[in-house]
Amino acid sequence: MTQQDTHARFLDYLESFPYFAKPGDEKLTKDNFAELDEAYQALFATREERRLTQDERKLFRGLARVLLRD
Repeated sequence: MTQQDTHARFLDYLESFPYFAKPGDEKLTKDNFAELDEAYQALFATREERRLTQDERKLFRGLARVLLRD
């Protein structure tokens, strides 16, 4: 995962925010986004290696919601 990849995902997030954010959701800053995206990407990679624990699945879904991912 490169900074360029993270930046591209951040731009996608910014484009999606006005359409998919729920009322009251605050837009993430670039730094906030990068931190959460890193955690999301790590869980995504882990998910392909092994089954996630219940806590990991809950965190993964929460991150996906905040990052506006499917």
